[in-house]
Amino acid sequence: MKKERLIYLDLIRILCIFLVIVIHGVAPIIVKSKVVLSYNYVTMIIIDSICRCSVPLFVMVSGSLLLGNKKSTSYKKILSKIIKLLISLIAFSFFYNIVDKLFRGETFGIDFMKDSVRFILSGNQLNHLWFIYMIIGLYLLIPILNRIISCVEKKEIIYYFVLTIIFSSLIPMALSFTKFSTYQVFSKFNLGVFNIYIAYFLLGYYLNRLSLNKNQIKKTYVLGLLSLFITIIMTLLFSMKRNTFCGIFFEYSSLNVFIYSIFAFIFLKNCFSKISVSEKMKKSITEVSLLTFGVFLIHEFIIDIFTVYYNTLFNKMRLDFPLIGTLIFSIFIFFVSLLVSFIISKIPILNEYLIYYKSKTKKESLVVK
Repeated sequence: MKKERLIYLDLIRILCIFLVIVIHGVAPIIVKSKVVLSYNYVTMIIIDSICRCSVPLFVMVSGSLLLGNKKSTSYKKILSKIIKLLISLIAFSFFYNIVDKLFRGETFGIDFMKDSVRFILSGNQLNHLWFIYMIIGLYLLIPILNRIISCVEKKEIIYYFVLTIIFSSLIPMALSFTKFSTYQVFSKFNLGVFNIYIAYFLLGYYLNRLSLNKNQIKKTYVLGLLSLFITIIMTLLFSMKRNTFCGIFFEYSSLNVFIYSIFAFIFLKNCFSKISVSEKMKKSITEVSLLTFGVFLIHEFIIDIFTVYYNTLFNKMRLDFPLIGTLIFSIFIFFVSLLVSFIISKIPILNEYLIYYKSKTKKESLVVK
C-alpha cells in the first residue's frame, strides 16, 4: 500500500523558511538599535519572538520524517545525504565568502582563494549555514536514535527530556547571568548527550504520532502562549536593564522557546492537517516544499542585496512602518529566493548536489527543508 505524503509537514516546512527569513531580516535592526524600548524596537522584538519556533520546527519536521523510518534511513542512504549536504555547505560557503569580498572591493586571485579555503576550514560560516553542521550531526545519530525509540519506555524518554532541559536550557541560562557566572561546575555534568537539537529531533517523532484530547490541547496552547509572552517581556526587560539588546531568552535552547515550539508544532499540525486541498494543490505544495532548502541556502544573499550591498527603500520602509514593512520585505525575499531556487532546480547536477531538489519522486526527502 502506497504511503500518502503528509502535506501538513510540507506546509509547516514552508512556513518555517518564511519565519527564518523574517528573523534574518529583523535581527540586524534589533542588534543595531540604539534606542531600547522605542516603538520600532518593541515591534521587532515581538515579531522575532513569534518567529523563534522556526528552527526547532525545522528539526521537529525532520524527526517526524526520519526517525522510525528504517527503509529510508539505511547507512548507505544517510551517508549519501550527508555527502550532498557537505557539498552544499562547501559550495555556498565559497559563494558567500567570495561575494562578500567582491562587494568590499577585494581583488580576485590566488590569495583570495586561499583565504576562502581558510574561511571554510575555520568554520566561521555565515550565521544561517551553522544549521547544516547541526543537521549533519543529527543524521549521524539516526541509527542510534532509531534503536533507542524502538526500546525505551515513555517514562525513560520523559526522563531524557527533563535532563536535557536542565543541562541544555536552565543551567546555561542561569550561568549567563553575572550573579551565577562563577558556578561553572554545573556545566561540567553535560556530556553532550543532553543536546537541545537531539531533543527537538526526538520531539518531532513523538509529537507527530501523539494524539491529544481537547483539554490537553487547550493546556498546551495556554503554556505555549505564556512562553511566547515570557520571551517578549523578559527580552524587553533585560534589554532595558542593560540598555542594549539581550538575547538570552531568544536562544533555541531556552525553556520558553522550547515550550513555545512544542505548542507551535501541535497548533500547526492541528490546523494544517484539517485543510482539504485538491491533488493539483498538493502537488504545488510538495514542489514548493522541495524548493525550500534552496530558499534557505540563498535567502541571506538576497537579503544582503536589498539591505546591505544596495541601500534600498526596504530599509526605510521597515524603519518607518516596522510591522507592515517587515511583512512586505519578508514576502518579497521569500518569493525572490524561491524563484532562484526554482531556476537552480532546473539545472542538472546543481539541483541534486546544491539544493537537493528531487522533483521526480513523491517520497519524503531526508533533508530538512
